[in-house]
Amino acid sequence: MTRQKTMLLLGVIVLAGCASTMTIHPPNDDRLLFTEVEGAGARTIVFLPGLLGTTSYWKAGDLGMLADGNRLLFVDLLGFGQSPWPSIPYTLDVHLDWLRRTLVAHGATEDVVLVAHSFGAVVAAYYAERYPNDVGELVLFGAPVYGSEDEARARVGRMSALAGLLVNNRPVARIVCAIHNVTIPIARRLAPGLRRDLPPAVARDATLHHWPSLDGSVRNVILTRPMSIALRGAKARVTFVYGRQDDVSDPGSVRVLASEVGGTIVETDDEHGSYWKNAGTILEHLLSHEKASKTVKENP
Repeated sequence: MTRQKTMLLLGVIVLAGCASTMTIHPPNDDRLLFTEVEGAGARTIVFLPGLLGTTSYWKAGDLGMLADGNRLLFVDLLGFGQSPWPSIPYTLDVHLDWLRRTLVAHGATEDVVLVAHSFGAVVAAYYAERYPNDVGELVLFGAPVYGSEDEARARVGRMSALAGLLVNNRPVARIVCAIHNVTIPIARRLAPGLRRDLPPAVARDATLHHWPSLDGSVRNVILTRPMSIALRGAKARVTFVYGRQDDVSDPGSVRVLASEVGGTIVETDDEHGSYWKNAGTILEHLLSHEKASKTVKENP
């Protein structure tokens, strides 16, 4: 194939992918993020997934008795899963604005517990900084703690082949994403076989995104908005859940940040994508202990 024909073919693929973003995203005109609600109680626990994640990530594990006495809100972040996929710049402010509208609509504005994984942890940290009176506790699984953009690029680039392209070769990454956009139904069928490390529903849902949401969230949030800045200004209690096999963040950097913000660390044997397995057990222990401590302080 000649170079001209190759470029023409790639151009058609890119245009098809860009056009498809106007039709494949879930219809949603209420400007709220997709949210699933379980349980009831005075305390609200909000679950935010990582990049490419959806509500299915957290629900894949056994959340045990968390829904007993608590209201659980599982949220798909903007541009992913069943939330809207607008073709806009996916900046941190945009993510925070959509999350704010959604949590206000659900009445989650007092002593909220934000549970978040990876990319969601960055969003959660900045949300807690922006709305300090709303968030009482942050539980951050696999939080991407980076000292510089160069460190972020190096670590994110090692996560997967696509992540490597995103941070090192955006033009090729865009072509790959364009092909993905026009083949999402096929990708959803193939995903469980290709990602056997994930539950089938989680693997299928990881295909639900488009180029603007993926590229923008990486460039405008993960690479350039250090969560350390937000956590130093937040008032919420912070717990880092960090897996010994998780190489997305340097464990030393996590320990330093935890010390700076008065946070605690729970170490597990998890890889970056496996926190869903034991999240329920960890959260039950953390939140029951926190509830007991709060009761003692209120009733000395």
